[in-house]
Order: sequence, then C-alpha cells, then structure tokens
Amino acid sequence: ARITSFSENTFETISWGRFCLLLLTYACRTAIASVLLVAGILWLARTTSISELMLNAVALNAILDVDEFLFVGMTPIKIQHAIQSLEPMRVKYSRRRSECESVVHFISLVALVSCTYLFQLGPLTEAMLSLKNELCGGNQGFVVGFNPETQLTHALNTPSSLDIGRNLTISELAVESHKATSPETTPGEFPAYLLFSTDKNTFSNDNTRSIELESGLVPFCIENEIMNPAGRYHNDTALIPWTSILIRNSAASVGLHDARSCEELRGMCSGVDSRLLRMVCGEACGCTDPYSSAWYKVAAHGCQPTCLQLAQASLSGGSCEDAANDEVWQAFWRIYPEAVSHYFSADVTQTILWPAASQTINAMLRDGCAALMQFPTDVMTTAEWCSGMPQLFRPLSALCPRSCGCGQRANLTHCPASCASGNSSN
Repeated sequence: ARITSFSENTFETISWGRFCLLLLTYACRTAIASVLLVAGILWLARTTSISELMLNAVALNAILDVDEFLFVGMTPIKIQHAIQSLEPMRVKYSRRRSECESVVHFISLVALVSCTYLFQLGPLTEAMLSLKNELCGGNQGFVVGFNPETQLTHALNTPSSLDIGRNLTISELAVESHKATSPETTPGEFPAYLLFSTDKNTFSNDNTRSIELESGLVPFCIENEIMNPAGRYHNDTALIPWTSILIRNSAASVGLHDARSCEELRGMCSGVDSRLLRMVCGEACGCTDPYSSAWYKVAAHGCQPTCLQLAQASLSGGSCEDAANDEVWQAFWRIYPEAVSHYFSADVTQTILWPAASQTINAMLRDGCAALMQFPTDVMTTAEWCSGMPQLFRPLSALCPRSCGCGQRANLTHCPASCASGNSSN
C-alpha cells in the first residue's frame, strides 16, 4: 500500500516505506541475535565453573532484553499504552506449515548443539583430560633434587595421597592450623606452629639454618629458664607464645601432636630425629645431665650449648669413680647399631666391620667402663669413646672417669672436678 491505514487499534495496511523500515529492523535484530548466539556459545563453552556458567547465561539473556528495558524506561506512557492496546496480527497457519516449522527448528537446534560440542566442548574436554593426565597421571610417588656440587640427581619415594590425608606433615599441619586460627582471622591468637620471619633474607636463612646453629641462637637453656616455674623468664609474655610454638613443633616432629609439655615428651628424646625436642626440652632430654645416655647429647643433634655447659658445670661435684654397669650404660650400647647406621645412612650391621664393632658392644655390656681400656676407639667412626664425637655423641669420660684416665690426660673434657688432683677418690 502507498499509505498506512490504522483504525480501531489495528493496522489494516502499511506503506512500503514503513514495511522496509520494519524489515530493516528485523534484519538488525537478526544480525544482533546471530552475533550474540555465536559469541555466547564461544563464551559459555570456555566457562568451566558451574556457578559462572549460570551467571554468564543469565547475562546473555539480559542482553536480549535491553530493547525492552529501553522501551519501558524511555518511551512515554501514552505511547506504551497505545502499543499495548494494539490488536495482534492474525497469521494463517496450516498444519503442514506448522509441522515444517517444527522440523526446521528441531534440525537447527540439533545442528547447533552438535557443532558446539564437536568444535568447542569436545576439544576443550580433550585438552582438560590431557592436562589432567599430565598433572595427575602416571607415577607421582616420588620427588627429585639435583645436587650442584656432586652433579647427581637424587630421588625419594613419597607417601601416597591417602597416607598424606591421614598423616599430615608438620608443614601441612602448620598451614592447616594457621588457616583456621591466625592473627588475620582470629585477632589476638598466635600461630600454633609457624614462626614468621621479618624479611625475605631472614626467611631464607631460617629455612637453611642447621639445628646446631639454631640451638646456639638462644643464650639460655629454654626449658630451664622459660618452662621451669623457677626460671628467670617463666612469666615473660613475649617468650611464652614462642615457646608454645616450639613445643607444638617438637611434639609434631615425634608424632605426639597433643603433647604440650616436656614431661609428656620425655620418652621420645632418644630418637635420632628428635633434634628439635632436645633443643626445646634440654633438661627432660638429658642435655643438662652429664650422666645420661651420651647419644645425641651434642649441639649437632639439638642440645643447646648453654644446656651442655650446665652439664659440664654439674661435674664439679662429681665422683672420679666409674659409673655402675646400669640401665643407662646398657641402653647406650643397645642403641649403637641404630645411631651409627643413621650417621652413615647405611645399615652398619651388613658391613665387614660389624663383627669387630659387635665384639666391642658385647665387651661393654659385659664389663662396663673397664672395657674402654681394651676398646678405646670405635671401629666404625674411629672416634675415641672418652673424647666423644661432636657429630654424634658426648664424651664418656663423665661416666667412666677412671677408665678414661681423667686427671692423667690433659686433653679430656667432661671429667669430674675431683679428678683434677690426679686421684680417683670421691
């Protein structure tokens, strides 16, 4: 028609100009919808989170409603009412036309979904499975490290994920504890296991420092001066949290996570891996007692130099007679295979020197200190029993001053003061 005819809320005819404008509007809407369809498929296909997928789908649908929002917000109410009062257009639909449209819609939908899966979801799924296989597949029960000095690559078998889930390492336990209770999440609380460094360089040094250097940083025996009620720093509010962290780490290192005192941990002091425990609980672990088992009572295995000095000082009133062949002496020699094997990182009972070492052990168990005169030197480490070995055990001269020749040999340490006069009486 040449003109647009409108009566009784119904368009009877429409001009060619308006018809072309309507077609142009439909074409623009179709183009926008098509671009949005392609962009939306690409966007949603790359979304891996279910929650984000739902939010993105809602956002895409909102774009299609922008014109409706603009119409409601910017069009005068009179025009809105006029448009809403228009009678709907009547379109004649035959059964064949309806069926054809349904088939076309169905085929289009299937083709769209199939293409999306084949060209987007399928490759993405394969890529994610490949990535999962690279990260999580194969043998993962080991770690490797390279020693630049020896130019050797070493490996270590690690526990399975199930074992890790049941038995957390100290570091994992510290992280889990700090996530739950920390100054950031729970003001006023101190970390349970973590000791925070002040800067990056200090952090690096803290993580590479040996136990011997660590034990020498504190100028007093920790258990005696802080945990002992009579200690000088027992009520120091700055040292109490620090000591609690050390106790928790010591307990975790020996598998007693609930222990909170040195007395509870006393029975674990003789372990080769109880280095931190010996540093924190020097008195309970025998570092301050010159007559305790000599294994690991050295700074290299955690005993603080200040605690060892207390042990040395306590010899001033000691006897110059050999100690009895008691349980302490017997236990020292029974631990010998384990202690020396750990020192060499190999089972010494399988070496050619073991028969000679076994002969020494049997003589010591049978004759006590007197056997030191027959076997003065360890065949495995070549260390002299009476002089000790700074990397492994304290001198036995405190236990066996007579057999070691205290008062006669000037180079011996850990001799009772009563031996200085050269006699062997009390």
